[in-house]
Amino acid sequence: MGLGAAEIWLGENRITPTTDVLFGLLLFLTEQHPRPIAQSAVLRLMWPDIEESNRRHALRQLVYRIRRLGCPVSTANGSVLLEVKDVTS
Repeated sequence: MGLGAAEIWLGENRITPTTDVLFGLLLFLTEQHPRPIAQSAVLRLMWPDIEESNRRHALRQLVYRIRRLGCPVSTANGSVLLEVKDVTS
């Protein structure tokens, strides 16, 4: 018996592990939901081998991509938070 495929649905958009960092961040944020995660922790987790300024730019770009998929993400007060009522797995 197989375990099935890992995927995240945002409305009609299917996100799979082949979308690398996007899938990783969404998976991490849904696992932590509804707790906000310190941006510094997200930066170290997602981009451990790049400079701080490049990490911040990468996070801004990734949050932009997530928002374009219709998922509200907050980056206020030095944290990252999925602003959704329900997360199911």
